[in-house]
Amino acid sequence: GHMQVQFTPNELEVLTDVLARHNRELTHEIARTDTREFKHILQEKLDVLGRLQNQLVWGELQLSTEIGDVLAEVLDQSERALYFEIARTDDREFKHTLQENLERLESAHSKITRAAA
Repeated sequence: GHMQVQFTPNELEVLTDVLARHNRELTHEIARTDTREFKHILQEKLDVLGRLQNQLVWGELQLSTEIGDVLAEVLDQSERALYFEIARTDDREFKHTLQENLERLESAHSKITRAAA
């Protein structure tokens, strides 16, 4: 079954950012990996995320179970990374920007979770 999820422009922006960064990291990881099986697993994940990125260009998401699972993992990782970054930074303005991003990410995340339920 496919669920449709629509995002605000702000949520879209932060989701697109997070996906782009994650895909870059995955691409580097694939290049560094020697194990054929592991390379294959990572490549499949990258394909799913690539499809996701294309969908986000249109501002909404057709959420399959597979896409939902991969996306949930990416969002969890990104939220954790943002928490740490917020805790580490002393720059008030930067902290505020990061907190806004985290809020947008969390609201997008909860939309996705609700759609998948």
